[in-house]
Amino acid sequence: GFDNPSRIEEQLQKITDKNDRVSYLRAKSISALTMKAKSIYVENIEAFFMGTVKKPIFETIKTDSEALKKIADFSVEHIYNNRNVVEIENAGYNVMYELLSHLIPPILKHKDDRIQSDKKAIRLLPLTYNYDGDTVYKRVLGVLDYVSGMTDNYATDLFKRIKGIEIGMKI
Repeated sequence: GFDNPSRIEEQLQKITDKNDRVSYLRAKSISALTMKAKSIYVENIEAFFMGTVKKPIFETIKTDSEALKKIADFSVEHIYNNRNVVEIENAGYNVMYELLSHLIPPILKHKDDRIQSDKKAIRLLPLTYNYDGDTVYKRVLGVLDYVSGMTDNYATDLFKRIKGIEIGMKI
């Protein structure tokens, strides 16, 4: 079963480091949420197998817990909408937009209509993802597969290199 609040408070009093306290509470929260998710799943297993569940498990848990609602609201306001987080998200959108804008138009052009910069852009595509000569759908899919498989750091580095923000040989 779940730990009782007085036991958790007792343990919390023994932990003096702020980060360790947060880690402890995080671990307790994850444990409690996991157990609650399991019980909801077990209680509704037939509906899950039939594909008739309309509400995510987390939404069900959140509906039943005022504390969780407060945590979710706080997280949205102070974490997910924090200016630094929003700036990083916007940068990510720009990186993806620029990479796709750099790779998709050249791969869509007929080989005879490509200029030198189009040919160079296509050379960035690893052979595994280069479906040149195939259907339009497959060619775009190859670019999307390539870009979606990139780590954030790799995508950012490639973006900087193709935009001329960072110039030099990467070996």
